[in-house]
Amino acid sequence: AKDLRLGCGSEANNFTGVFGDNCTFLNAYDLQENGTPYVDVTTFVGDLSVEKAVERMDVHDKSKGMLMHYHSNVMHTPLVAPADLIEICEGVSEAPEATNPAFRQILCGMAAALDTEILRLLFGLGNNQMLLHTLFEYSSDNGGLIAAGSLNTPYKSEKASTYEGGIRVPAFMFGRELLFGSHKAGVRNDLIYAPDVLPTLLGYAGIVPSEGAVFDGLNHWSELKAGLPLLRQHVPLIVASEALAFYAAYIMNIDGVRYKYAFDPTVLVFISVNSIVGWV
Repeated sequence: AKDLRLGCGSEANNFTGVFGDNCTFLNAYDLQENGTPYVDVTTFVGDLSVEKAVERMDVHDKSKGMLMHYHSNVMHTPLVAPADLIEICEGVSEAPEATNPAFRQILCGMAAALDTEILRLLFGLGNNQMLLHTLFEYSSDNGGLIAAGSLNTPYKSEKASTYEGGIRVPAFMFGRELLFGSHKAGVRNDLIYAPDVLPTLLGYAGIVPSEGAVFDGLNHWSELKAGLPLLRQHVPLIVASEALAFYAAYIMNIDGVRYKYAFDPTVLVFISVNSIVGWV
């Protein structure tokens, strides 16, 4: 594995290589275990995370349900991946239109690392006879960062913007209970909002919220299971991004047409985004 020491760049570049393969620019050890800094300069952090996750599966009381919130460090800066995965991506398109095309091979290695983590999670669940009774929910938090080699084509802009390149992300749910619904609506173009995840998972688990409990999100479980359109017709977006101009937006379906209101301190833009257009 690569040397994963916390350090940003090297003395030669005054530790400014934020997207390089060594990064401690926060000047702190962010990786901790039970409150103690966990320092390991030889093991990829994804390997550490998935090992801990599978250990939890191994010791879990199988007569009870389990909620696991698994966060992978990829795809995200700093651009780090095991050397063998970067090597197998040799020859991958460098995408000349990317701001930093040379980063594309590392990004490919990071994607391979994420695939490997998910595969190991699946094997862990299978070995513990939990796979058939597990619901997976996957989502990214935002669009890619262009300065780190990402491309969000055909959408405009990137992370920290309210353009589609900053807010449209891959997401899916997978589980035996969704088999019928997936046959009716395998690929969706519904609106969904991150706060919808919690009430939807509660619906899957059959947990009725306490009287008076209020959620920002909606429970979509019945619609997902039946393959029906989701309930959400609007999504609020907040981005404190003075450098990227747009501060907030609001997406709404009106009579089958999807509109976006995009705000900055001086202007209100009202546009239709019902079809894919690169400038929204």
